[in-house]
Amino acid sequence: MKLYTLRRMIHTILMRATQKNFRRNILITSAVYTVISIIFIYRVALYGEDDSFNSFIKPLFLIIPTSLMSNNNRINIYPSNAIEAAELYEKLRYNTSGKWIDEYYLKSNLLTLKYGSNRGKVLSSIDELEYYDSDPRLVWSVYLTDILNHHKSTKERYTMPFSWYDFADFQMYNKLISIKEKYPDSLQCSILLHPAFDKSLLQRWEKEIGESLFLSERFKYEDPFWYRSSKSFSNVAINNEDQYCKPIPLNETTRFNIPLNLTQYMDRVRPEVFDLQARNYLLNNIRQPLSITLLNKDINAYRIDIKQDNRSNLVESGLLKKYIRGQHRDEVTQDIKFDHDVIYSNFLQNDISENFRIDIPGLSNETYNQDSVTLTLDDFKFDTVGKINDLLKQGRENLTGHDRNYLESLEVSSATHAALAPKYFKEPGGIIQFRSMGHHRDERFFHGALIYDEVEYSAKLNSMIRTFQKFVKANGLISWLSHGTLYGHLYNGMTFPWDNDFDLQMPLKHLHYMSQYFNQSIIMEDPREGNGRFLLDVGTSITVRVHGNGNNNIDARFIDIDSGLYIDITALAVTSDVIPVRKFNYYDMDDAKKVKESDEIQNVSEEAEKQYYDIYTGLASLSIQKLRDYAGEHQREFSMDNADHIMKMYNDEVRALPTADTISSNLSEVQRYLFNQKLTMVNCRNYHFNTLEMITPLRASIFHGVPVLIPHKPISSLKIEYKVPSKYGYNNHEKHTFTTKINNWVPISVMSIARNTIKDNALFNVYSNLVSLKFNDLLSIFKNLLIASEYDTFTVIHNAFETVTYRQKEIEIEYDKNMEVEEKKKHLRTLREHFSGDMESPAKDPLLLQYERDLWNKYTNDADAFESDELVSLVNEKVLKARWKSYSKLYEQMYFKINDQYLDNVGMDLFEDSQMIGKDVFTDDPRWE
Repeated sequence: MKLYTLRRMIHTILMRATQKNFRRNILITSAVYTVISIIFIYRVALYGEDDSFNSFIKPLFLIIPTSLMSNNNRINIYPSNAIEAAELYEKLRYNTSGKWIDEYYLKSNLLTLKYGSNRGKVLSSIDELEYYDSDPRLVWSVYLTDILNHHKSTKERYTMPFSWYDFADFQMYNKLISIKEKYPDSLQCSILLHPAFDKSLLQRWEKEIGESLFLSERFKYEDPFWYRSSKSFSNVAINNEDQYCKPIPLNETTRFNIPLNLTQYMDRVRPEVFDLQARNYLLNNIRQPLSITLLNKDINAYRIDIKQDNRSNLVESGLLKKYIRGQHRDEVTQDIKFDHDVIYSNFLQNDISENFRIDIPGLSNETYNQDSVTLTLDDFKFDTVGKINDLLKQGRENLTGHDRNYLESLEVSSATHAALAPKYFKEPGGIIQFRSMGHHRDERFFHGALIYDEVEYSAKLNSMIRTFQKFVKANGLISWLSHGTLYGHLYNGMTFPWDNDFDLQMPLKHLHYMSQYFNQSIIMEDPREGNGRFLLDVGTSITVRVHGNGNNNIDARFIDIDSGLYIDITALAVTSDVIPVRKFNYYDMDDAKKVKESDEIQNVSEEAEKQYYDIYTGLASLSIQKLRDYAGEHQREFSMDNADHIMKMYNDEVRALPTADTISSNLSEVQRYLFNQKLTMVNCRNYHFNTLEMITPLRASIFHGVPVLIPHKPISSLKIEYKVPSKYGYNNHEKHTFTTKINNWVPISVMSIARNTIKDNALFNVYSNLVSLKFNDLLSIFKNLLIASEYDTFTVIHNAFETVTYRQKEIEIEYDKNMEVEEKKKHLRTLREHFSGDMESPAKDPLLLQYERDLWNKYTNDADAFESDELVSLVNEKVLKARWKSYSKLYEQMYFKINDQYLDNVGMDLFEDSQMIGKDVFTDDPRWE
């Protein structure tokens, strides 16, 4: 035991010795310990257990002092004792399931005030509520029950009332709602528009709220120098408040809101201020989504349409009152439980759910279960005119909300020239003191700084990619990993820890499927697996397939509505964009020249020219040269920015192209389209080109523990953009180090501690280096991480174990140059069928992470420091012991067991011998033919 820990324990006992009940408790405890000691001696004598103390006695010695060390006046909330605290800590750190650790009740949760001078008070009725947090257990229970009850009473199609208040995180916003009656004069437009909060105002708010308004960098407001610096920033809104914000009289303000209405964003403010802006604008002004899409794991999706003329939340709409009336109260507590898991299971088992299930004609939710998926060039083309005509034949008034929205986007897009398309997605890039990270958030849903909390950040990214992949799989939509996301997958089936977003590609035809059925839908993760909620947003220029003015390189985004983080989705299509020279490192230049000189390309038929431009209307049907001429004759119709875009595109394509160093030189727009088509060259709107044979057949794999597809030639695809090292083994990049035994990218600074490079006597020695790390040293590294309190790193390694181990086995089979192709396919199929199903998530659900953190922090604030330290140590030892068994099985090649056989013996052994075997693994693409 460390000396300081012993001193703290003695000090605590001496301080408590003066308490009235202490002497009695110590006598009782001594008697209990005497009995335990007798049992311990008898147990060892009878069973001869080697580890009896750790397995039997130590937990009891930890639990019993709780009665001595605790404060008798402590509020009895979860966790109320050391056993529950240990359960909480283990779940917080090492359990990534979607299961909640406690239950949600009407009185003890919803009606108990969390903030303000009355915090802790239990309201007598929901009519008294002024605010509430959108706990998924509450929201799912109420809305699903309404759906089930609706179909009992009527056959009319159900449309759901909706408020952003129920489906996004408004905790910070609710804190201000809780004080609006006491401090109404402080809630002025200036709090939304000034670069930083007024310090004295902030302190007054927080005193009334009972806790910090926000956490990220809150401490900096106490630094006078920093505060003066922050207040020195300025923006145009400060002196023009009425152009950005409108105050609302208190007597006109609804419940669940503050008396302000932001009318336009001002991002030249700090993150916490823009957070408040974004929540206010979201609640009051952002349009309703068209639907909610509920996922049943990755099997099915259920789409429920939303009322577009009703922004009432579940209290205002009366849904909560109806729910309460239909529930039985507990006989003892007279409370009502919100059991969303049971209600959702009832929904899925009820025939009613079939009314909402989406089946896209021609697609299958079995696609991702296949070894490979073959695409054709037709998947990268789309008949816009034919689709518009098909929808119009049905009659605009007869279309569903999604079909009508899709038709409008096709009509708008086909009438918009590539040079004139306005930027669709907006990011708050001007946020100050934020490391320019605003560019990686959607401005509508910005919430939480996150950049200083790597654990929460990575949890949100993990939730986002897992939910998106389950969404596309459930609907048979084809997408695959690309760019840095594909690069991260290559090593361990996870994103790089320094990467802050995801990139996915899909064929143009599937972008249209996704847009027609799910654009403007909130995709809700299966509540039994997590609490992810994301807006699928497809841009309006969906038919524009060339780079154009560069404003819309991204086709769609999958946006986390609790943070504004997003996945970039780009469609690949046959286009008329100019092929970069570097692309021909992977294409035969002589063959390309023959295609270019062919009669089909050099002498374009009138029919081909007409077919190319017929999909566009108005100015969009003009070539860039004709558009330039038209703009010159009608200057008043074009803004200065649009005129500049037209001239830039004209100069790039007409003036510069004939002499450019590219095989596309001297070809017209239509010729380039036919040329690219002949070469089976497809690209996104940001000049990322691929040949069809590099993409298809797509291969099945696992990423963040869920099924994904990757390109047929991943190494070739990556080498277009990156310098991919040939070896799979020890590697350093972006201040992180990778080894095949740990199989994670660990910060170099943390790895130095874990290896005990400074020979700290408190840590274990590690005798081998990272290039040839010995298995025996691995356990010392893990122990050192825990001793040094590097809990976050150990947690990442522990929780990602299943995912990274699976990927390593996949690499051992895929890249084995001595294995026959059919044998490879057979073993990979076996691996997928036996080990990829129900794989643990490599990170916690972010909402549960925040919830359990809050519970743990409240516990440790009240608990004795010695007690909580010992509890943490005990749980960590237990978890390490269990995880080490898995590592030992890997080392002994007994991990991938199928009946009486082991898949460990198939392929290369990269876990133990990556230094020799792994040195040229990634030299070439895996061989599939």
